Amino acid sequence: MKTIHTLLKSYSNDIATQFFGDQKIKNKEINKMNSVRFIKDRHGYINFQGGTDIPIEILGHFLSTDNHCSKNSWQDWAKEAKSLRDDQFPHTVGSNITFLEIDQNEIISMYNDLDHNELEEKAPHLKISVDQFVALLDEWYERVCKQQPQEVLLKYENNTYTLEIIKKC
Repeated sequence: MKTIHTLLKSYSNDIATQFFGDQKIKNKEINKMNSVRFIKDRHGYINFQGGTDIPIEILGHFLSTDNHCSKNSWQDWAKEAKSLRDDQFPHTVGSNITFLEIDQNEIISMYNDLDHNELEEKAPHLKISVDQFVALLDEWYERVCKQQPQEVLLKYENNTYTLEIIKKC
């Protein structure tokens, strides 16, 4: 009998294959990202609606569920890495949906929480610098949490994350 973890991993790999063809993504880091979409529900929450690939979807889930609108605790965790000694890495934290890990180069690897026990090179994940992460949380808080738009698109182009408000309140 397959476990829920095995079924979800199989589903994730099937989706990734749709985006990347026959490329064996299980053993490669996925860096090609495009966008993820969020829509405000009838209760006022901004919900993740899907992305163009698994890594950006991991970020989408993180922003709309784990982070929601509490930027300071995540920013504090990320900024703390700047003061750690090399022997204190990796600096990790887990949440409901995602598992985050910072290395000595101040790069955050963000995993689906179900996949974080696999070796880094096997599980699909997103890589983002601490500075990009902190800036993205600032922008998310200012443009999404405070303004409460109906629809938002998070784009990743030229190594830059950009929030685009598609539909205002």
